[in-house]
Amino acid sequence: LKLAPLLLSGLLLSACAIGPDYQRPESAAAADYKEAAGWTRANPSDALARGAWWELYGDAQLNGLVEKLNSSNQTVAQSEAQFRQAQALVRSARGAFLPSADLSVGKTRSSQGTGSSNSSLTSSSSGIRDTLNAQVGVSWEAD
Repeated sequence: LKLAPLLLSGLLLSACAIGPDYQRPESAAAADYKEAAGWTRANPSDALARGAWWELYGDAQLNGLVEKLNSSNQTVAQSEAQFRQAQALVRSARGAFLPSADLSVGKTRSSQGTGSSNSSLTSSSSGIRDTLNAQVGVSWEAD
């Protein structure tokens, strides 16, 4: 019973074989595809401005439709905005591969009282202390 699938697959594979009398046909396709007389190479000019080509038809309704399309086509504007947003997201994601640097600078002014409740802060400068600090940090996470 297990021999039947093996024989069946062998029979199917032998049905795909080409017989020993096979001969490859002659190929005369090169002459058939030769260009006709007067054939010239195309010179596309897609980069040139087309202008208002639809006005050649002289149809006021077509002119109105094109004007309406150009003034209120929000789909193109929306697609352009989504494209700019996608570009910004790509730039932001690429920034994660770069090192980051932080810099902070600060100044603290503190004073200590002289012990007298009548003395003012401006009259006694011996208790004033200025503290300047700066911190620089650079980090990079290797992936």
